[in-house]
Amino acid sequence: MSIHSAAWYHNESLEVARLTARQGDAFPKHSHDEYVISASCMGYETVWLEGAQLEVLPGQVTCYNPDEMEASLYTGEIAQFVSVYLPKTLVADFINQAAIGSRHGLPLLRTPVSDSKTLFQSILMLETALRDADEANTALATHRLLSELFQPDNLKESHETPIHHLAGVIDWMQQQKHRTLTLDEIALISGIDKYQLTRAFNRHTGVSPIKFHQLLRINAAKQQLRRGESILDTALSLGFFDQSHLTNLFKKVTGITPAQYAVVAHST
Repeated sequence: MSIHSAAWYHNESLEVARLTARQGDAFPKHSHDEYVISASCMGYETVWLEGAQLEVLPGQVTCYNPDEMEASLYTGEIAQFVSVYLPKTLVADFINQAAIGSRHGLPLLRTPVSDSKTLFQSILMLETALRDADEANTALATHRLLSELFQPDNLKESHETPIHHLAGVIDWMQQQKHRTLTLDEIALISGIDKYQLTRAFNRHTGVSPIKFHQLLRINAAKQQLRRGESILDTALSLGFFDQSHLTNLFKKVTGITPAQYAVVAHST
Protein backbone atom coordinates (compact mmCIF):
# COMPACT_ATOMS: atom_id res chain seq x y z
CA MET A 1 0.00 0.00 0.00
CA SER A 2 1.13 3.59 -0.59
CA ILE A 3 -0.32 6.36 1.56
CA HIS A 4 -1.24 9.36 -0.58
CA SER A 5 -0.43 11.80 2.22
CA ALA A 6 0.23 11.68 5.94
CA ALA A 7 0.58 14.13 8.81
CA TRP A 8 1.63 13.17 12.33
CA TYR A 9 1.14 15.23 15.49
CA HIS A 10 2.44 14.08 18.85
CA ASN A 11 3.55 14.91 22.36
CA GLU A 12 5.30 12.81 24.98
CA SER A 13 2.17 10.77 25.71
CA LEU A 14 0.48 9.98 22.40
CA GLU A 15 0.33 10.65 18.69
CA VAL A 16 -2.32 11.38 16.08
CA ALA A 17 -2.06 10.69 12.35
CA ARG A 18 -4.20 12.03 9.52
CA LEU A 19 -3.78 9.65 6.60
CA THR A 20 -5.19 9.72 3.09
CA ALA A 21 -5.51 6.56 0.98
CA ARG A 22 -6.75 5.94 -2.55
CA GLN A 23 -9.27 3.46 -3.85
CA GLY A 24 -7.90 -0.07 -3.73
CA ASP A 25 -5.20 0.70 -1.18
CA ALA A 26 -5.01 -1.93 1.55
CA PHE A 27 -3.21 -2.63 4.79
CA PRO A 28 -2.15 -6.27 5.19
CA LYS A 29 -2.61 -8.10 8.48
CA HIS A 30 -0.91 -6.20 11.27
CA SER A 31 -1.29 -5.23 14.92
CA HIS A 32 -0.37 -2.34 17.20
CA ASP A 33 1.13 -2.11 20.68
CA GLU A 34 -1.29 0.71 21.45
CA TYR A 35 -5.04 1.22 21.46
CA VAL A 36 -5.82 2.73 18.05
CA ILE A 37 -8.97 4.83 17.64
CA SER A 38 -9.74 6.05 14.09
CA ALA A 39 -12.31 8.56 12.83
CA SER A 40 -13.38 7.92 9.23
CA CYS A 41 -13.65 11.35 7.62
CA MET A 42 -14.06 10.36 3.98
CA GLY A 43 -14.38 7.22 1.86
CA TYR A 44 -15.30 3.66 2.71
CA GLU A 45 -13.24 1.02 4.48
CA THR A 46 -13.62 -2.74 4.81
CA VAL A 47 -11.95 -3.99 7.98
CA TRP A 48 -11.01 -7.54 8.93
CA LEU A 49 -10.68 -7.68 12.71
CA GLU A 50 -10.18 -10.88 14.71
CA GLY A 51 -11.80 -12.97 11.97
CA ALA A 52 -14.83 -10.71 11.36
CA GLN A 53 -15.43 -8.43 8.35
CA LEU A 54 -16.77 -4.95 9.10
CA GLU A 55 -17.81 -2.05 6.86
CA VAL A 56 -16.82 1.42 8.07
CA LEU A 57 -18.64 4.50 6.77
CA PRO A 58 -17.74 8.21 6.97
CA GLY A 59 -18.59 9.57 10.41
CA GLN A 60 -17.93 6.26 12.16
CA VAL A 61 -15.10 5.38 14.54
CA THR A 62 -13.09 2.14 14.61
CA CYS A 63 -11.61 0.96 17.91
CA TYR A 64 -8.71 -1.50 18.05
CA ASN A 65 -7.37 -3.07 21.23
CA PRO A 66 -3.63 -3.69 21.60
CA ASP A 67 -2.35 -6.80 19.80
CA GLU A 68 -5.58 -7.37 17.84
CA MET A 69 -4.85 -8.56 14.32
CA GLU A 70 -6.43 -6.34 11.69
CA ALA A 71 -6.40 -5.64 7.95
CA SER A 72 -8.27 -3.14 5.80
CA LEU A 73 -9.20 -2.22 2.23
CA TYR A 74 -10.30 1.27 1.06
CA THR A 75 -13.06 1.34 -1.52
CA GLY A 76 -13.92 5.04 -1.80
CA GLU A 77 -12.17 7.14 -4.45
CA ILE A 78 -10.33 8.94 -1.65
CA ALA A 79 -10.34 7.78 1.96
CA GLN A 80 -9.21 9.99 4.81
CA PHE A 81 -9.07 9.05 8.46
CA VAL A 82 -7.62 10.38 11.70
CA SER A 83 -6.07 7.80 14.02
CA VAL A 84 -5.16 8.30 17.67
CA TYR A 85 -2.51 5.97 19.15
CA LEU A 86 -3.04 5.60 22.91
CA PRO A 87 -0.16 3.85 24.72
CA LYS A 88 -1.04 1.24 27.32
CA THR A 89 0.67 3.31 30.03
CA LEU A 90 -1.57 6.31 29.30
CA VAL A 91 -4.69 4.14 29.45
CA ALA A 92 -3.50 2.41 32.64
CA ASP A 93 -2.99 5.79 34.35
CA PHE A 94 -6.46 6.92 33.33
CA ILE A 95 -8.11 3.66 34.44
CA ASN A 96 -6.39 3.87 37.85
CA GLN A 97 -7.32 7.52 38.37
CA ALA A 98 -10.90 6.98 37.23
CA ALA A 99 -11.22 3.83 39.37
CA ILE A 100 -13.21 2.08 36.65
CA GLY A 101 -14.22 -1.22 38.19
CA SER A 102 -11.96 -3.81 39.78
CA ARG A 103 -9.82 -5.15 36.96
CA HIS A 104 -6.78 -7.30 36.43
CA GLY A 105 -4.75 -5.85 33.60
CA LEU A 106 -5.95 -3.44 30.97
CA PRO A 107 -9.57 -3.31 29.79
CA LEU A 108 -10.65 -4.35 26.31
CA LEU A 109 -13.01 -2.24 24.24
CA ARG A 110 -16.22 -4.02 23.33
CA THR A 111 -17.35 -2.22 20.15
CA PRO A 112 -15.03 -2.27 17.10
CA VAL A 113 -17.14 0.23 15.12
CA SER A 114 -18.93 3.10 16.84
CA ASP A 115 -21.51 5.63 15.60
CA SER A 116 -20.77 7.98 18.51
CA LYS A 117 -20.64 11.57 17.26
CA THR A 118 -19.10 12.64 20.57
CA LEU A 119 -16.25 10.17 20.16
CA PHE A 120 -15.75 11.25 16.54
CA GLN A 121 -15.53 14.91 17.55
CA SER A 122 -13.18 14.11 20.44
CA ILE A 123 -10.70 12.60 17.98
CA LEU A 124 -10.81 15.69 15.76
CA MET A 125 -10.49 18.01 18.77
CA LEU A 126 -7.38 16.14 19.89
CA GLU A 127 -5.88 16.34 16.41
CA THR A 128 -6.42 20.11 16.31
CA ALA A 129 -4.96 20.64 19.77
CA LEU A 130 -1.83 18.61 18.99
CA ARG A 131 -1.41 20.28 15.59
CA ASP A 132 -1.55 23.70 17.26
CA ALA A 133 0.75 22.57 20.10
CA ASP A 134 -1.93 23.76 22.54
CA GLU A 135 -1.02 21.92 25.74
CA ALA A 136 -4.13 22.91 27.71
CA ASN A 137 -6.55 21.87 24.99
CA THR A 138 -4.53 18.71 24.30
CA ALA A 139 -4.90 17.63 27.93
CA LEU A 140 -8.60 18.47 27.86
CA ALA A 141 -9.21 16.63 24.57
CA THR A 142 -7.21 13.59 25.73
CA HIS A 143 -9.24 13.30 28.92
CA ARG A 144 -12.48 13.72 26.98
CA LEU A 145 -11.49 10.98 24.53
CA LEU A 146 -10.45 8.56 27.28
CA SER A 147 -13.63 9.26 29.25
CA GLU A 148 -15.77 8.60 26.19
CA LEU A 149 -13.92 5.40 25.29
CA PHE A 150 -13.55 3.68 28.62
CA GLN A 151 -17.08 3.83 29.91
CA PRO A 152 -18.02 0.62 31.76
CA ASP A 153 -20.72 -0.23 29.19
CA ASN A 154 -18.12 -0.11 26.40
CA LEU A 155 -15.78 -2.66 27.99
CA LYS A 156 -15.72 -6.42 27.49
CA GLU A 157 -16.51 -8.66 30.42
CA SER A 158 -13.50 -10.83 29.68
CA HIS A 159 -10.03 -9.29 29.94
CA GLU A 160 -8.26 -12.25 28.39
CA THR A 161 -6.78 -11.41 25.02
CA PRO A 162 -7.22 -13.86 22.12
CA ILE A 163 -3.56 -14.80 22.40
CA HIS A 164 -3.51 -15.25 26.18
CA HIS A 165 -2.55 -18.93 26.14
CA LEU A 166 0.33 -18.18 23.75
CA ALA A 167 1.62 -15.52 26.13
CA GLY A 168 4.78 -17.39 27.12
CA VAL A 169 6.14 -17.85 23.61
CA ILE A 170 5.02 -14.33 22.61
CA ASP A 171 6.86 -12.85 25.61
CA TRP A 172 9.98 -14.67 24.45
CA MET A 173 9.46 -13.41 20.88
CA GLN A 174 9.19 -9.87 22.26
CA GLN A 175 12.65 -10.32 23.77
CA GLN A 176 14.04 -11.46 20.41
CA LYS A 177 13.10 -8.40 18.35
CA HIS A 178 16.77 -7.73 17.63
CA ARG A 179 17.11 -10.70 15.28
CA THR A 180 15.37 -12.91 12.74
CA LEU A 181 13.81 -16.07 14.16
CA THR A 182 13.25 -19.44 12.53
CA LEU A 183 10.09 -21.47 12.92
CA ASP A 184 12.09 -24.36 14.38
CA GLU A 185 13.48 -22.33 17.27
CA ILE A 186 10.10 -20.77 18.06
CA ALA A 187 8.60 -24.26 18.14
CA LEU A 188 11.38 -25.43 20.46
CA ILE A 189 10.57 -22.63 22.93
CA SER A 190 6.83 -23.29 22.68
CA GLY A 191 7.20 -26.99 23.43
CA ILE A 192 5.01 -28.11 20.52
CA ASP A 193 5.91 -29.05 16.98
CA LYS A 194 6.05 -26.35 14.33
CA TYR A 195 2.90 -27.52 12.57
CA GLN A 196 0.82 -27.31 15.75
CA LEU A 197 2.44 -23.96 16.54
CA THR A 198 1.61 -22.54 13.12
CA ARG A 199 -2.00 -23.70 13.39
CA ALA A 200 -2.31 -22.14 16.86
CA PHE A 201 -0.92 -18.78 15.70
CA ASN A 202 -3.06 -18.71 12.57
CA ARG A 203 -6.14 -19.56 14.62
CA HIS A 204 -5.57 -17.04 17.41
CA THR A 205 -3.67 -14.19 15.72
CA GLY A 206 -4.53 -14.61 12.04
CA VAL A 207 -0.89 -14.83 10.96
CA SER A 208 2.00 -17.28 11.16
CA PRO A 209 4.56 -17.15 14.02
CA ILE A 210 7.18 -15.69 11.65
CA LYS A 211 4.79 -12.99 10.42
CA PHE A 212 3.79 -12.18 14.01
CA HIS A 213 7.43 -11.70 14.95
CA GLN A 214 7.97 -9.43 11.93
CA LEU A 215 5.10 -7.24 13.15
CA LEU A 216 6.69 -7.03 16.60
CA ARG A 217 9.93 -5.82 14.98
CA ILE A 218 8.13 -3.20 12.87
CA ASN A 219 6.35 -1.86 15.97
CA ALA A 220 9.74 -1.67 17.68
CA ALA A 221 11.18 0.17 14.65
CA LYS A 222 8.39 2.75 14.86
CA GLN A 223 9.22 3.39 18.51
CA GLN A 224 12.91 3.87 17.74
CA LEU A 225 12.21 6.20 14.82
CA ARG A 226 9.91 8.28 17.04
CA ARG A 227 12.82 8.63 19.46
CA GLY A 228 14.93 10.10 16.66
CA GLU A 229 17.17 7.12 15.92
CA SER A 230 18.43 6.86 12.35
CA ILE A 231 16.93 4.36 9.92
CA LEU A 232 20.25 2.56 9.54
CA ASP A 233 20.81 2.27 13.30
CA THR A 234 17.23 1.11 13.75
CA ALA A 235 17.61 -1.53 11.05
CA LEU A 236 20.87 -2.89 12.45
CA SER A 237 19.70 -2.88 16.08
CA LEU A 238 16.66 -4.94 15.12
CA GLY A 239 18.65 -7.46 13.11
CA PHE A 240 17.61 -6.51 9.59
CA PHE A 241 20.14 -7.26 6.87
CA ASP A 242 20.39 -3.60 5.93
CA GLN A 243 18.37 -0.39 5.65
CA SER A 244 16.68 -1.59 2.46
CA HIS A 245 15.46 -4.76 4.16
CA LEU A 246 13.77 -2.72 6.90
CA THR A 247 12.34 -0.23 4.38
CA ASN A 248 10.68 -2.91 2.27
CA LEU A 249 9.00 -4.65 5.20
CA PHE A 250 8.11 -1.37 6.95
CA LYS A 251 6.33 -0.01 3.86
CA LYS A 252 4.47 -3.28 3.31
CA VAL A 253 3.07 -3.15 6.85
CA THR A 254 2.54 0.58 7.45
CA GLY A 255 2.00 1.95 3.93
CA ILE A 256 4.90 4.43 4.15
CA THR A 257 8.69 4.13 4.28
CA PRO A 258 10.70 4.56 7.49
CA ALA A 259 12.05 7.83 6.05
CA GLN A 260 8.52 9.16 5.51
CA TYR A 261 7.47 7.99 8.96
CA ALA A 262 10.47 9.66 10.59
CA VAL A 263 9.74 12.97 8.84
CA VAL A 264 6.09 13.16 9.83
CA ALA A 265 6.77 11.82 13.34
CA HIS A 266 9.15 14.74 13.98
CA SER A 267 7.35 17.42 12.00
CA THR A 268 5.89 19.06 15.12
